[in-house]
Amino acid sequence: MALTQTSGKNHTRRIATWTGETTAGAATITRYAPMVSLAVSSVQVSGTFGGATVVLQGSNDGVTYATLKDLQGNNLSFTAAGYADFSSGAAFIKPSISGGTGDSLNITVSHWAG
Repeated sequence: MALTQTSGKNHTRRIATWTGETTAGAATITRYAPMVSLAVSSVQVSGTFGGATVVLQGSNDGVTYATLKDLQGNNLSFTAAGYADFSSGAAFIKPSISGGTGDSLNITVSHWAG
């Protein structure tokens, strides 16, 4: 549906939020270019899953994406509402949604820039 980006005071905290995303619209989910290393970052997923799986992916070329990992080395993958911390130097990040019907998901990435 939509990617919203906000910055905190002095642009040190940035938030990217995808709202109302669905499996049906997964091919058109907008990518986010953080413009800095995501050294201190988190992702939160909420909404109606309807059997869907959400993964957070990263890419350096904006074309080929791979699933990002949390700080313990586990895939950033959600089948229910959840939260995880992660770190990434990817040039682009975006959620990918698969396997659901009637899903409507909200994905929020927050990080400190600098």
